[in-house]
Amino acid sequence: DIRGTFKTYGNTVSVIRAKLAADVAATATSSTTDVSTGWKNGDLIAVPSTSRTTSQYEAITLNADASGTSLSHSAYVNAHGGNSSTLIQADIANLTRNITVTSTSTTNRTYILLNSFGTISCYYTAFLDLGTASLGGFQFTSTSNNVIDFQYNVWRQTVLGSFIQFNASAVAG
Repeated sequence: DIRGTFKTYGNTVSVIRAKLAADVAATATSSTTDVSTGWKNGDLIAVPSTSRTTSQYEAITLNADASGTSLSHSAYVNAHGGNSSTLIQADIANLTRNITVTSTSTTNRTYILLNSFGTISCYYTAFLDLGTASLGGFQFTSTSNNVIDFQYNVWRQTVLGSFIQFNASAVAG
């Protein structure tokens, strides 16, 4: 048998997600969160659509360190709900990680294959440009001999529909 281990442990992100505390208009360059985030200049923030139009998802970049609950960032393209009295209050998330596993190009994408007796443990890691049309970004041949542990990771720009593939009935870990 072949035994392999793949482990990544990035720096802890103390606040991974927050909620918008007020509505923001398209073109806004500042927003307010419901908690103090401690996010840093250059961090990439995911902002989901609050209009039920999936194309209004955005990723914005902070252009200053967060100051309490205030964020200064690149301009929004779309308006986003932040009113806690309605159902449209956006959860926002910090996508920045100091460890990134990525492909070298969008045509030659990386994938990770875990067979029997393997261990994969990833914390606070960003995975970018993984997977192909026929191969998922991660492929697990899951047995009771595998250890699979993912926590606080970010997946972006992956091939949809084939990202994670499990090829057995049991997952350990």
